[in-house]
Amino acid sequence: MRLGLPSPCGGFLPALLLVLTVPAAAVAQTGEWTAPRTAFGQPDLQGVWDFATITPLERPERFGNRAVMTAEESATYERERFELVDHDTEEGATFVCEGTGNYNEFWYDRGFGDVVEERRTSLIVDPPNGRIPPRAPGAGPAGMRVTERFSAIDADTLRYEFTVEDPNTWTRPWTGVVRMVRSPTPIYEYACHEGNYALPNIL
Repeated sequence: MRLGLPSPCGGFLPALLLVLTVPAAAVAQTGEWTAPRTAFGQPDLQGVWDFATITPLERPERFGNRAVMTAEESATYERERFELVDHDTEEGATFVCEGTGNYNEFWYDRGFGDVVEERRTSLIVDPPNGRIPPRAPGAGPAGMRVTERFSAIDADTLRYEFTVEDPNTWTRPWTGVVRMVRSPTPIYEYACHEGNYALPNIL
């Protein structure tokens, strides 16, 4: 599980102060499921959790103030995003990896299908317009505080919520929510071995 704050340009912003809170127990929206606990009495969130998504961090202007897309808009948005970065086409490979080589789409988990399922227009849920607040006038040195909360929704779903506060940078705090789904497969090292002579030399 990678902790941090997704940035508008990809990657993660540093969290200068991290506060992690997890509810002691969680009841699913349906049924009476309760989060299991570790031997130490803490909620057991062990596992491999997938948070791949193509839902944008900030709401695109074309969606106005709507928090949810229509089914047609969702299908169109997903198709546009896939065509933009499709490594199996010359245009997509050039856009993503020009000059650096390329792997085909088999190796990528981009979260396609997430938008179709929830149809959210942004990961940011507060402010209500789904966008990062304006910069504070005369912004000074960063004094960022990030609060992260993991809530167990059911045995295979976590709700990850983060709130960013920095009055020296933004005019108000802002909050985002990401759905995380348990993966049945382990994490494998993602590494290149082409021309790696060390590997055959040790055999």
